[in-house]
Amino acid sequence: MTFCFARVIEDRGGSGLIIEVFNTQGGIDMSLSEIINSSRLFNPVAVAGEAIKKKRWRLIGSTDYEKERDSHYSEITFLIAPRDNRSIWKGGVEIPIDDSNCHDFEEYIIWPAVQIEQRIVHKPEKSVRIKK
Repeated sequence: MTFCFARVIEDRGGSGLIIEVFNTQGGIDMSLSEIINSSRLFNPVAVAGEAIKKKRWRLIGSTDYEKERDSHYSEITFLIAPRDNRSIWKGGVEIPIDDSNCHDFEEYIIWPAVQIEQRIVHKPEKSVRIKK
């Protein structure tokens, strides 16, 4: 059986878990070193914690993890707030933003596990973003 692997970057309580999904697949016995040294499949996302609490997603190990060193936490960016008052969440800090450039950031949505699984399965081989 082949698995995909992710890491919890931060547990934000009622605001979900921020996770990173690694761009590697393998058996449950794949080494943690090989997993965490691979790139991300896509930028970090927020997911509801039920995936882990209900054991849909399993913990396979732990490392000496520091979110800034290992996941570049200060660079993780989301679009937050209502559409008429947008701001950027970057590394835990909210920054006001001009609507003209907010299209480059993922919206902070607490996704259910099944949505993240669908994103993993349907991730294109290569994404290209063209700026106009």
